[in-house]
Amino acid sequence: MESTLIIAKLFWPALMILAIAAMINQNMIDKMIKEASKSYVLIYLISVIRLIIGLVIVTFHNVWTWTLETTITLLGWLILISGVLGLLFPDDIKKLAKPVLKQKRAMQTAITLMFILGAALVYVWYGIS
Repeated sequence: MESTLIIAKLFWPALMILAIAAMINQNMIDKMIKEASKSYVLIYLISVIRLIIGLVIVTFHNVWTWTLETTITLLGWLILISGVLGLLFPDDIKKLAKPVLKQKRAMQTAITLMFILGAALVYVWYGIS
């Protein structure tokens, strides 16, 4: 329970701020994805960061109770898996950038989901404490 609150407190502001910034600066996000997809160094660094964050969450918060706490566990596993995939298959990650940039609706949906997840974590934070 304590780990749920700590992770919710860390992630909700980050997710909501990132989502709002992405909504406001969609062109900047497109440019960043284009630039990052050209650099193996950035793909590697981002993957290592994801791996570490995912491992921390999964290690300290592997809760499968089918409540909102499970959202944090799922987030941890998704981050961990994305980090591993980035390290193992960097060429495939580079190839994914072009289709992602063409799917404006998918990008907007992902940004909206990120905001909703941040809002859900606010609920977890205030609902449990």
